[in-house]
Amino acid sequence: MTWTMADERLPELASWVSGDARDPVMVFVHPNPLDSWSWLYQVFEFAASHRCVAVDLPGYGATPPIPPEWTIEDLAAAVWRAVDRETRGGPAILVGCSIGSHLVEIMYHQRPEAVRALVVSGTGWDPHRHYIARRIREYAELGRAARRPHALDVLSRDFGSSDLGRFFVETTCRRGEHADPAAISRLFEIRAEVEPESFIAGIQAPALVVSGTEDAAHAGAAPLAERLPRGQMVALQGAGHACYLEQPVAFNAAMRSFLETL
Repeated sequence: MTWTMADERLPELASWVSGDARDPVMVFVHPNPLDSWSWLYQVFEFAASHRCVAVDLPGYGATPPIPPEWTIEDLAAAVWRAVDRETRGGPAILVGCSIGSHLVEIMYHQRPEAVRALVVSGTGWDPHRHYIARRIREYAELGRAARRPHALDVLSRDFGSSDLGRFFVETTCRRGEHADPAAISRLFEIRAEVEPESFIAGIQAPALVVSGTEDAAHAGAAPLAERLPRGQMVALQGAGHACYLEQPVAFNAAMRSFLETL
């Protein structure tokens, strides 16, 4: 396993990599307000057969805040640059949660020929995204203190109140010197624009939607899968927004079953 730190002079993303460079590529993009380490259960399993690249989005982990002029497309391109830096190329499996799901969808449109399949979670068909203004307001009012309740919000109530859930929240909030309120709010701001249905309908790669039933986005998960030309959906009972972290055994099993169909 290797780390590549971001260069603060350049708009590059930090990443940690595991797996043989000759194996197929698998990319992991985390949600707000977690970081790349939240994918540890997936990387540790799939690195046995894939070159796994987990990135830190701007303002998280080892990546400095996003440059003010960046768009969501610039951020997706930065993820591709991290992939290019850490792999030998070849069709990649893109895995995301929440904003990470949105980014891997944009990554598909940027390089459709380089994507073998997508696995998205913590997301659904949502033409309004009212939550964005609320999150920006919370960080403006509370500053860094908003990160802890935000982290709890991405977990189901049961998992968030467990010893393991509290451990993940506390360690995540202590990690990441760059996680300032402005950096977090900026990631929400650049995601505010809603794409037309043709954006989803244009994703021709096989796509798996994994949704926790306790996630606020769950109601839109099935509509999203229906709009994806080659989409399918798996629901994880009792899981929250970060269902891959709460129920890694079930999430990984769903991924394995999906990958076997490719």
